[in-house]
Amino acid sequence: MTRLRNVPRFLLLSGLALALAGCWGGPHIDTLEAPTLPPPMVIVMTMTAGPSPDPLTVTAPPTVALATLAATPELSLFCTTDGVRLRSDATTSAEILVEVGARTSVSRIGTEERQGEGYTWYNVDVGGTRGWMAAGWLAAGDCNAAASGGETPTIVDTAYVSGYDWEETGSLGETHYGIDINSSSGDTNIYAAYDGTIAASDACATCTEDDPEAGNAQGETGEDYNYGYGAMAIVEYAYADLTQADLDALAEDGIDLQQGQSAYLMFAHLDPSSVPNDGSAFDAGGDMGNIGNSGNSYGAHSHVEAAINDSGLRPEDDDNTAEFWWDTIVERARAGDQGGRIDPSPIFDIPE
Repeated sequence: MTRLRNVPRFLLLSGLALALAGCWGGPHIDTLEAPTLPPPMVIVMTMTAGPSPDPLTVTAPPTVALATLAATPELSLFCTTDGVRLRSDATTSAEILVEVGARTSVSRIGTEERQGEGYTWYNVDVGGTRGWMAAGWLAAGDCNAAASGGETPTIVDTAYVSGYDWEETGSLGETHYGIDINSSSGDTNIYAAYDGTIAASDACATCTEDDPEAGNAQGETGEDYNYGYGAMAIVEYAYADLTQADLDALAEDGIDLQQGQSAYLMFAHLDPSSVPNDGSAFDAGGDMGNIGNSGNSYGAHSHVEAAINDSGLRPEDDDNTAEFWWDTIVERARAGDQGGRIDPSPIFDIPE
């Protein structure tokens, strides 16, 4: 390092001060000044209101009403051919919803059918109540127009077995070759199934001597009481008087008549005051008498038997009506025999 000799001290101090001040032998730099900008331009826009455009008019399309289409099942009209029960299900053990008589209009709902216990069942509507009904007691069509269609007309409205059934053991130990019927509707009338004639009848005068009102004679089984049958009537349906539809209906019920034959029905325990006279003729649907409690009877009902034999059988003047039935129409060999008697149950279309 070169040492400065003989330089006065004040000069050294002065030089140092200048160096610290930045002015040590360098060029002079002028201070920069910001240029003066012209004033900002202000643009004033004046808008003159012109005519307003027409507003856009939107026209809504017409309202389309969409109806809710309910699933309406197909309905078809049927007419009951006899007393029948509407049940909650397609089985005879199901709850009974309604009991109706013959010639009651019902509407079948849809086409579904069920099979059970030997029956075909339809889902039907009866006066607003819906359930299941056995098809065997239904004829297609309106009741005012439906033909018999092979179905037996009503004999007893809403008939049911109220006592002994076919071939059960009776109160005296005998085989019961008939059925005891009553009406669940309270209609005691017995109607002619077809055009027929009363072959024999007996109001049981001895019965009414014991009981003027009902002719009831419990325990009495003698001839004067018609052997316990009480007031009774026998109606004949002759082949010659029946239409082909009638014959077809009887055949479906197990009664296959041939020319020269008749179907005979015997009604016992009738109301004595309602018994028709011998020879009385009835049109189909005619009132032939009333269920009663006459003779050896322990409650209102009618004991009914049926048989097939030659047409035109009639009792002799002194014949007892019960004996005429047994000996001439049924042709039994001895007391207690079945003879020509057949089960009358199918004729009544008794529902289970």
